Amino acid sequence: MQNQSEHYPESFGGRVPKRIRMLRTVTVVWQLAMLQPDQDGFVERSEVYEATTNVYGAVSAYSRTGQPVGVKPDEFEVVEWY
Repeated sequence: MQNQSEHYPESFGGRVPKRIRMLRTVTVVWQLAMLQPDQDGFVERSEVYEATTNVYGAVSAYSRTGQPVGVKPDEFEVVEWY
């Protein structure tokens, strides 16, 4: 396990998001051209997704096909922590 950066969000209280609920639909525009036809580059509003976080606290949601989609703090709420 990596150590958290000094810039890790204080609002996480040292915890790591496991699952998040989207407050809006987010599309990864810059990646769309690189995606395979059977992959998606979006996560939908009101849906719950598995999440990952880097050492700085940047959060990505895994779309239904496993594509990671970076999300901003105001675009999701944490529903489960590790």
